[in-house]
Amino acid sequence: MSSDQRKGTLRWFNRGKEFGFIKPDEGGRDMFLHKTALHRLGVTRLPEGTRLAYDVEENAKGKKSAINIRLLDEPLDVGPKQKGTVKFFNAEKGWGFIKPAKGGKDVFVHVSALRAADIPTLYEGQGVMFVEEIDRDKNNAIHLSLSLT
Repeated sequence: MSSDQRKGTLRWFNRGKEFGFIKPDEGGRDMFLHKTALHRLGVTRLPEGTRLAYDVEENAKGKKSAINIRLLDEPLDVGPKQKGTVKFFNAEKGWGFIKPAKGGKDVFVHVSALRAADIPTLYEGQGVMFVEEIDRDKNNAIHLSLSLT
């Protein structure tokens, strides 16, 4: 990511259609945002109004899209980090579950959250810290870090 990234505000993101648009600070046309750019952050959605920095990529057909997304501030709906233990993680399939220390439902964790945190894999029984994102009755782990306790 370059230090001269463009900045803008997330106008909207439709999870069903898996894309959205960023309103650039410098004006002009809204910038296309594909779900893969969000997944690299370890998130599946962001609320409207989230401030972002991004680079622009142009494909062979001349279509431009935002890549290398970086949050300029914490999204409004991100909760506090909590402790948990990896229940299991299947590295081949790229997903698993974390058992929250506070109890309750197991929390789904996708490999994209690991990539965003630069964690190569997870192991059963390993301690983690994470933010729980609730979307359509599914609990997802985002903003992962490893816990020493």
